Amino acid sequence: MLQPFLLGRAVSVHPLAVILGIATGALSAGIIGALFAVPLIAVGNTVVQSLAGRTPAPPQPLDSPVADDVPEGDPRTTPAP
Repeated sequence: MLQPFLLGRAVSVHPLAVILGIATGALSAGIIGALFAVPLIAVGNTVVQSLAGRTPAPPQPLDSPVADDVPEGDPRTTPAP
């Protein structure tokens, strides 16, 4: 039940597309089709987004930046007056 949500998040594809892709791949090419369906959908999604000129959002940082990683003069490291 969680597979479409987890797999969809991993490859940036809607969970319904994952379910339909696996079902279509399984019906048309059996186990091999089901195995390769989601990667093919992910590649197709990336190609369409690239051709449309959309870029994916940059990944969000897991934690706040360390002072060594922030360039000098950055407002995050400069103390407030």
